[in-house]
Amino acid sequence: MIGLNVKVVKSTDHAREGISGVVLDETLNTIIVLGTHGSKTNEKFVLPKKECEFEFDLENEKVMIKGNDVIKRPEDRVKEFRGWRLWQKKQQKKKRKHNKLLK
Repeated sequence: MIGLNVKVVKSTDHAREGISGVVLDETLNTIIVLGTHGSKTNEKFVLPKKECEFEFDLENEKVMIKGNDVIKRPEDRVKEFRGWRLWQKKQQKKKRKHNKLLK
């Protein structure tokens, strides 16, 4: 998420809604954004994940993410993805082996 453009679309604290900018850092429970909100520009905002819904800009696509869905450390998300990719590769290998047996 670091480096992506983000906007807070919903929050339990309505004062946070509309904060937008670039993700500077991420922790287990927060996203740190350098951005704007109202008359504040180039400010750092520390946003609690569990209280916000975010809209991220991914190239030409906007993606909505509930903060509760990403309450984990960034490095843990990478580990999960790596584990998922290894599982996927094993499944593909089993499928190829099964297809060879059917021939």
